[in-house]
Amino acid sequence: MIYLIPNWKQTDNNLENERVLNITKLFTESDEQYKLFLLNHLPFLRYKAQEHSLLFTSYWRAYDVIQNISVSDGHPLSFEDLSFPSDIETIYTPFGIVLFRKNRKYGEVKFNKYGCIEGVKYFKEDHNYFEYYDDRGFLSLIEHMTKQNVVTRREYFNEYGEKTLTEILDGNPEIIIEEAGNESLKKKIFYTMDEVIAEVLKIELQQIPDDNKKIIATTDNDILKVTQFIQDEEELVRIVSDDDALQAYDRKLFIKSMKKAAYVVTDTKAKSQELLKVKKANPELANIEITTIPMFNTELALGMSNSIAQLIIYWRVEQLTDFLLEANQVFIKNLIDQTKYSLIVEVSSLLDQSKLQEHQKEIIDSYFDVDSESDDFKKVAHFIEAKRIKRLYKADELAIEDIRKTDSWKNLVKAINVYNRIEFRVQPTLLSIKNDFHKARLYVDINEKYNLQMQSLAISAGIPQITKVKTDFIEDKKNGAVVRRISELEPALTFFLQNLSNWNNALVKNISVIEDFSPQIILEKWRDVLNG
Repeated sequence: MIYLIPNWKQTDNNLENERVLNITKLFTESDEQYKLFLLNHLPFLRYKAQEHSLLFTSYWRAYDVIQNISVSDGHPLSFEDLSFPSDIETIYTPFGIVLFRKNRKYGEVKFNKYGCIEGVKYFKEDHNYFEYYDDRGFLSLIEHMTKQNVVTRREYFNEYGEKTLTEILDGNPEIIIEEAGNESLKKKIFYTMDEVIAEVLKIELQQIPDDNKKIIATTDNDILKVTQFIQDEEELVRIVSDDDALQAYDRKLFIKSMKKAAYVVTDTKAKSQELLKVKKANPELANIEITTIPMFNTELALGMSNSIAQLIIYWRVEQLTDFLLEANQVFIKNLIDQTKYSLIVEVSSLLDQSKLQEHQKEIIDSYFDVDSESDDFKKVAHFIEAKRIKRLYKADELAIEDIRKTDSWKNLVKAINVYNRIEFRVQPTLLSIKNDFHKARLYVDINEKYNLQMQSLAISAGIPQITKVKTDFIEDKKNGAVVRRISELEPALTFFLQNLSNWNNALVKNISVIEDFSPQIILEKWRDVLNG
């Protein structure tokens, strides 16, 4: 069986973009047997797992062993399940419930993205503490902190409310295995949680027959600290992803982990070259095997943009910069000049959306000499929308009767037409992105750091891409264009949107890339590594 060790955390809200999860999907679709070893405290794991179609039999939880938890079923706690003094007053907010007692803030009930109670933060005279609840219906952890939110102690519990482990972080840090703790932990005092996690991981691995063990682990610092305790006894395949910054690693742990690894796997040629330089600079790494396996596969899922009148540009904005604000100007200019162009903008925050919209407003309003916040503009916009959805009433026509006679009418209509061809997506799901790519004509990602998963989805949809950095998916002037200066952006847009032959050539190239990065080929690469 294959065992995978990712660094998943409860706060990971974009797990669908994570590489190990994509590997598990590949293994699931190919009937490869695997199990996830999850090493972090994940009190709402069942909801996270269900979100990504992971069965509870497909993962092992280190903290269930550490906390001596044996229950697998249950229901999240409701507000009625919590115990508070009888004189508590409650105020409901969009983010939770604020508790007051005798006109003083007593606590805050926090809800997670699943709509369940994640925990309660209590406010005391000299300190605060946070109770975290497990989705199986019990208190899992109490985190004590100073008034400045510096954590000083953590107390972990089993499903019976018994304290099983105490982690002391101030003074002389140590980990105490309490009386109700797991009996398999023979030592009762540890110095770090990494040691505790490594101990239960060792015990679990010892129960697996040697001839069946194939372990794949990520190489970020958290995982390095734990797996350093097992890599002398176990052969690990290490994943160093294209997103990983090597300089951020604990260098000593990283070099040792590479030396001990059965294989080092990365997902791009560029990162492979970077790792080869590390190998060359460190003689002790002379014998390590480095190979490249894409972790975001492509699948034939061609879109329907050739049957849609509008030419939709999907533009991804990771973090707003001056460079991207200049690009925004280019896009809006093209929307003004080309009425067949439409723009979908993906942003990571509402703040970035607001900044881009304000910038767009300045450009559009200035060009057409209109005020998009005026009553006349709003009346005309309402009239156009009502006409579009065929719900036009006499009152709507009367509202714009005088405006239609003015010189500004044509410009108002043209400006509204531009605004109506701009849409925003804030942190969209993969399903939402796939739906947009199904109708998009072009994908643009000119951020400093590209997104390989998004590139693989665009390839699968058959659409060309404009990027700032060349990647394994993109061949310049074939299925994409590399633009490093703003002056190159508009010619790249024209190349694919105004020339059908160029767009068709990109489609043909993308189909070839889909074959090269197919699940079958990627799976064979993994089998070669794991069985080699």
